[in-house]
Amino acid sequence: TGFLGDYSEYFGLQVDEESLVYLMLSNHILHTLYPNCITIAEDVSGMPALCRRVEEGGLGFDYRLAMAVPDKWIQ
Repeated sequence: TGFLGDYSEYFGLQVDEESLVYLMLSNHILHTLYPNCITIAEDVSGMPALCRRVEEGGLGFDYRLAMAVPDKWIQ
């Protein structure tokens, strides 16, 4: 799927909600059991709320590795 930046691409019917819940749960458990841990998401799409806390409705990652820019450098 190509991402053009429309929110329906991230929150529409084609989104795999189970995988998002898994990421939220994983980050929540990790940060609860290991408060000093750091989680990094490798992201190309620019997913909204990727690095927002789970309590705020985000996925809970600490950092985002934006892969689209390095991919352009390789080209």
